Parts: sequence; C-alpha cells; structure tokens
Amino acid sequence: MFGLGLLSFIADKPCYRLSIRTDGQVELRWRFPFHARRKTVAVDRLIPAEVVEIRDSEGDPYFLACVRSHEGDVLHIAESAARQDCEQACDRLNALLPQHATA
Repeated sequence: MFGLGLLSFIADKPCYRLSIRTDGQVELRWRFPFHARRKTVAVDRLIPAEVVEIRDSEGDPYFLACVRSHEGDVLHIAESAARQDCEQACDRLNALLPQHATA
C-alpha cells in the first residue's frame, strides 16, 4: 500500500523547465513520470516571477518562486524554507527576461 501511495504522490509532481529563446518566445515544460507537457508563449505573455508563501505539513512557512503566464500556466523555478533563496531566483529570472514581460 505504501508503494502505491508514494507512486500516486510522485506521479502528480512535475519537473519544470523554462527556456528563453532568441525569437522572443519562452518554452515552458512540465515533465511528469509518465507524460510531459510543453507550451510556447511570447515573452510578453509572462508575468514577472514572484515569491509565493505557502505552509508546509507542519504549518511552517515555505516559499515558491513562481512564474506565470497570462493564460494561467504556472512554473515553480525554485522552492525553499528561506524566502531569500526564492527572491534571488526570481531576481535572476526577471533580469534575463526582456523588459516587455508584463505584470
């Protein structure tokens, strides 16, 4: 039983990848154990990366560095118990995005 529960949990957790192309497009990828999803969007359809605070299973603060598209797609580019780590990840990504990424 434990194996099935763990498999179910892992199967729902993607690995994320974001690639900035020279043609003004950004490729978003979600890779799951049994399938993958890929979407290409114009960089101006991205909302600058930001830190989102959630709670872990013990109720302590936990942070996600997220980038979203205007269409509602979400990629987690970093996660940590330290807000500063996620803020730095957001700053690095936002510095790479052309200035026409919009809020």
